[in-house]
Amino acid sequence: MKKIITFCAVCVLFFSVGAFADVRFENRTELLLGVRVQSQSNRNENYVLVKPKQSVSMKNTGGGLSISAQLITGSYEINCCEWFTVPDGKSLIVRLADKNSESCFCVSR
Repeated sequence: MKKIITFCAVCVLFFSVGAFADVRFENRTELLLGVRVQSQSNRNENYVLVKPKQSVSMKNTGGGLSISAQLITGSYEINCCEWFTVPDGKSLIVRLADKNSESCFCVSR
């Protein structure tokens, strides 16, 4: 009986941590990153700006996020990913394809 109670307690802890996990945005470029964020649970939208070489966390995302990310230059935007899904507890990492490139990509880790 103790094993079952212990197992259940561990399961509840594991799932509750996942339910309240943050989603983190990491900008690994030298450009300003603009992220359009849509919650998967209630479809609310927000916008986040991430400075170059910095990161920002969003709390209580409630099931993950759908995001659209663009790097913002002085005169135009560089689209990195459109409606990319980032699960709770993961990070969205934005990088340039090459050092002198005008294209970028998104990775979820």
